[in-house]
Amino acid sequence: MIRITARIHLWLGLVAWLAIPPVFASDPEPGKIEAREPRTQIRAEILKGTKFGSSPDDVLKFISKNFKPKKDTPAPRVRNHPAVGPTAEGSDKKGVQSIRLILGHYLARPALLMQQIPIVARTTTAVQWAFNKDGKLIEVFVDKDTELGDNKGPDD
Repeated sequence: MIRITARIHLWLGLVAWLAIPPVFASDPEPGKIEAREPRTQIRAEILKGTKFGSSPDDVLKFISKNFKPKKDTPAPRVRNHPAVGPTAEGSDKKGVQSIRLILGHYLARPALLMQQIPIVARTTTAVQWAFNKDGKLIEVFVDKDTELGDNKGPDD
């Protein structure tokens, strides 16, 4: 009985994982950058479209051409402060201005759904472009932040 229950639990977890599509803050065009890709791959793809030395306007045009924001997501804008986050933290190329794009969200560890008590691990992928005082792109940062839980409070 225990083996059958464990197998059913495993299959239910697998079915749930397959049934839950990734949730994107921006919808990538077919063949474009996806939030699930490794950070290094995302950065390399971003740098193909926004070369070092690009202006903030060039980056905003690249974003509007390649990503469609969801209704509840504000459009990226130039921020008058350096890039922030775990990747930028250790860099000397944070810049004086930045643009941040939430690339998307996805279920990070589907295996956690198959545990005795299923746990949701949701990862958010963000890209930041850092600009120097002359308004030139000097660095691109990609961060992934994983949160456990369903982002609901006890009263939700």
